[in-house]
Amino acid sequence: MISLNSYNSLFNHGLVSVADGGHPVFSENNFELSPADVVFVSARQCSRVILERTFIGFGSLRELIAVVGSYIGSATGLVTLHFRNRDRGCSTRRAVRFRPSESLFASA
Repeated sequence: MISLNSYNSLFNHGLVSVADGGHPVFSENNFELSPADVVFVSARQCSRVILERTFIGFGSLRELIAVVGSYIGSATGLVTLHFRNRDRGCSTRRAVRFRPSESLFASA
């Protein structure tokens, strides 16, 4: 069995940048985001950390969620994302379904 600490150490905690500049954007729960802000993102699935990474250069949560989807690899199903904006002092959580395969009630 892999301990959570050794599993976390497998990931690169790098900085990803897309663009600089722009104006802040507010989401529905007052999470403010500007392309110049540094945002820490952690992704969990079934209490297992599958990604911890810092991003910069995103103007909306929608853009950021799309990029996180490419970083989580082959994880499918429901993933809880926690976003923390270091520069603005705000955070939010989102439950996102990545790469759904079939309906839970698909007929055989």
